[in-house]
Amino acid sequence: MSKTFCKPLRSVDKVGYDVCLILKDKDPSLDKHSIDVGVPYIDFSSKSRAKKHTKPDGKVSPQEMRQYALRKVTDEYLVNVDCVDDMASCPDHTSTLLGDVKKAGMTVPWFFYSKKNLTHILKKLAPIRNMWNNTGDVEKTARALYGLIFSPSGLGMKYSDDISMSELTVDDILARKLVRCDELAYLVKGLAMIIGMPPPQIYDSASNYLDVDHIYSSFKLGDGLELFLDPLRKKPFIAKRHDEYDSAILTDDLYLMGVYHMNASARDCEEGDEECNMFHAGSALMYSPTYRNHLLMGIVYNALMDRHRGQLHFVKVCELNPHYFRCK
Repeated sequence: MSKTFCKPLRSVDKVGYDVCLILKDKDPSLDKHSIDVGVPYIDFSSKSRAKKHTKPDGKVSPQEMRQYALRKVTDEYLVNVDCVDDMASCPDHTSTLLGDVKKAGMTVPWFFYSKKNLTHILKKLAPIRNMWNNTGDVEKTARALYGLIFSPSGLGMKYSDDISMSELTVDDILARKLVRCDELAYLVKGLAMIIGMPPPQIYDSASNYLDVDHIYSSFKLGDGLELFLDPLRKKPFIAKRHDEYDSAILTDDLYLMGVYHMNASARDCEEGDEECNMFHAGSALMYSPTYRNHLLMGIVYNALMDRHRGQLHFVKVCELNPHYFRCK
């Protein structure tokens, strides 16, 4: 089968192109119709920030490619979790689709790639997994999960708002023991996935007036209620909405992956490291072409003294979100 549907990605998304080739090699029957299904996005041009969905257009976009790849590696990751949990002889992830896609540049920040870390997490989560399997009680399980994260006898995490620390995936967070709000969301999402409970909802305050947002998670409880897990609050609370963030947006996986790379560009790249900045800023944009990630790319191009390309991204910022304070 031809790989021609991958080719348009080559000039705009090198990682997406490489991932596309990997997926095609693993599944020769794969065609563009399996990938060209559209992606959800947030309409920042509307004050309501409505969530919409693009339509299939006969082409494979970077977002569609990454959306499909994320679904496939998640399936394999969960099989690997079960394998490690059963203490079976599991294949080294470096020889699997999961490993190949990671090597190509697509890292999922809520995956425990390290078998050692995954084994440790499974042991810590055992009582909570049993609770979930026996009761199916979302609130009770979510509270236990959140307690495990910060308990000294659990994962021993402490919350930090220090923006100078590196942006980490859950594997490295275990060692540092300090989490910012976005990293806490990765951890909650990753642990919930292993437990087998419904995924948390991840919110972004996404202020039009601040360049640093606040991210927090929640679990739906029914009757319009949610259990909010906000590290800025002393303990979880139940409400229909977060009373401090009425305009917060409900994110999706692609948006969250974009947040990871957006923050990595700001926190992990040394001044003048063009390759690092272009990789993370470019990845953020390929996952989630929001006005914020166009703003980031504009800043990166300006730092490289490419004012023309920088201005193109700044213009896009105001097209996507005319309410952004710098566009008024």
